[in-house]
Amino acid sequence: MSAGLNISSGKPLTGLAANPVYQNGGEIPLTPRGDGFQTTDGFHTRTPFTTTLDGHASYSLKIGGPRRVTLIADVFHIFNRQTVSDYDHYFESTFGSLNPDYGVAGASSVVPGQQLLPPRQLRVGARLEF
Repeated sequence: MSAGLNISSGKPLTGLAANPVYQNGGEIPLTPRGDGFQTTDGFHTRTPFTTTLDGHASYSLKIGGPRRVTLIADVFHIFNRQTVSDYDHYFESTFGSLNPDYGVAGASSVVPGQQLLPPRQLRVGARLEF
């Protein structure tokens, strides 16, 4: 049996404006790195502190002679806490066009879908040794 613990203090939050030259969103910092911005959860300078716990277990069975079957189970994100891992930090989607999702928890202008910690996952397997 084994376990793994992953602890993160969260990433610094900085609002980003669009570049006026080529209209790309998320190019120019509005404040120094980590000064934060108003989100749907209040004013934050970092994403929330997160922890995930993973576990592994295996059990070997002899099946005759040198042959053996090992049963394996891995559980990822045991406590299944759905913590926000990012906020939409694009102040403008293109130059002069405000982003309506700026500061929304779990939204992103870069990656589609909500930005939450992944759900609990279970992996099972068997290994035959001969």
